[in-house]
Amino acid sequence: MLDFSKKVITVEVNPPSTPDLNSFLSEVQELKAFDGVNVTELAMRRKRDRWMSTVYTAIKMKEVGVNPIPHLTCRDHNRRDVIASSLALMSAEVDNVLAITGDEGISKGVYELTVTEMLSLIKEVYEEQGLQVQLLAAANLHNELELEVKKARAKVRAGASVLQTQPVFEVERLRRFMEEVGGEVKVLAGLMPVRGKEHAHRLERRLGIRIPEQVKDRFSGLRGDELREEVLNHAEALFRELMEVADGVHVYPMGDPEVISRIRGLI
Repeated sequence: MLDFSKKVITVEVNPPSTPDLNSFLSEVQELKAFDGVNVTELAMRRKRDRWMSTVYTAIKMKEVGVNPIPHLTCRDHNRRDVIASSLALMSAEVDNVLAITGDEGISKGVYELTVTEMLSLIKEVYEEQGLQVQLLAAANLHNELELEVKKARAKVRAGASVLQTQPVFEVERLRRFMEEVGGEVKVLAGLMPVRGKEHAHRLERRLGIRIPEQVKDRFSGLRGDELREEVLNHAEALFRELMEVADGVHVYPMGDPEVISRIRGLI
């Protein structure tokens, strides 16, 4: 489980896209400095995507000493599969699970369970075996804040003890969210690197998030090495701000090893 006696820092990876786990596990072991490593479940999936089972990947990560946080999506799991997945994770002593709706994909989703129902079910299955589980759920601070607070409290009632936010670019909104729910649940603020002004616009369209103009303006007119250094500097500065406000930070690296390296150097 994540230890919130201190600030917590997590990062996420996609499962491998081939049956050979050796290189993947070698790379993942470089992330042991982080308190936990999320394993996504077909995030933003596309027709050409091929990803290994999230549950199996998490079990193999646990075997090499990494603390995995597997994602289970309402999109891909019915009730029976949530039970089966929970039992498989228990067999490897995986005690963190993030329940999330899941991005819309090319295949028809299951959606038999809501997120709160999934949280309750995972908790029930673990407790039936006399085991504890740390349940995580998502929070989107780009939504109307009052509604998101209401959703957060429902997830806490269902068993979530940690909320992981979507990428945060407006620290004041995070501060207001913490004022509302900070005493009820731990919050990991999402950190995502912005690779330039055009990339910021793409993120807004793709993820439905808001990135302040002052953030976009940081990258205006920059190219090459200057742009790259500003990307890393902004990620580091934002990381420091988020760490002051939240209980920790979750890094969405967007496949950028330099961002991971920069944040790892701050741990």
